[in-house]
Amino acid sequence: MSDGAKLLPAVLERWTTELLAAAGLEGEAAATVSRTLVDASLRGVDSHGVARTPIYLERLRAGGINPRPRPRVEREEGALALMHGDDGPGQVAGVAATDHSIELARRYGVGVVAVRRSNHYGAAGFYAVCGWDAVCTAYAAGPASTATSATPADTSPSRAERRWVATIPAAAARPPISTTQRSQGRKSALRPSRW
Repeated sequence: MSDGAKLLPAVLERWTTELLAAAGLEGEAAATVSRTLVDASLRGVDSHGVARTPIYLERLRAGGINPRPRPRVEREEGALALMHGDDGPGQVAGVAATDHSIELARRYGVGVVAVRRSNHYGAAGFYAVCGWDAVCTAYAAGPASTATSATPADTSPSRAERRWVATIPAAAARPPISTTQRSQGRKSALRPSRW
């Protein structure tokens, strides 16, 4: 029995970009969405990977997603900003917000950008890792990058009669940390006598 077709990531990304562009999404936005979808699939997060492409195509064709989004900063105060997603794909607004938060972090040591008027932005891990990759060399103390999103109350708690809980996706990227000075399995001749 076959495990299914196997494609190189670049081929899958190009194909997904072409599908999105054929549904009306402009080129750069289509490439951004495709990059995030393929990244999620490669990380094993298929629920937010290329398998979502048909949903995005349907929403584009129905007019639920702006095919020519221009995310913009509406307000900024110090390290905080509010971005308008222009009703485009959440991935386009997510990348723009990540890029802007990196700029803010370089200026203020931290950058927080909230996005409104956007759509589903895919796997949160993509943005956390992008933020981490961009700033990890800038901070000797070790930076951290997080990404989160708000969702409608569309989940029912156990035995509830109606949906009233929102799932809040979140991801974080940071250097490895430890709660002790020495790991359990590590042998060291430089052990302090009090251990």
